[in-house]
Amino acid sequence: MDTNSDGVISYAEFSAKKPPHGEDAQTIFDEIDSDGNGEISEQEVNDHKPPRRKR
Repeated sequence: MDTNSDGVISYAEFSAKKPPHGEDAQTIFDEIDSDGNGEISEQEVNDHKPPRRKR
């Protein structure tokens, strides 16, 4: 998703991929962008992922 390889995902990069189930891309982006700086860092992606299930 980081098409320009700058280490963060901008809204333009994020919205280029259609969200699942007709969800709003801006809403999802804002939920992941926890510091509100308009970019999603690797840490924010990791923080947003659900916990892994134990086997």
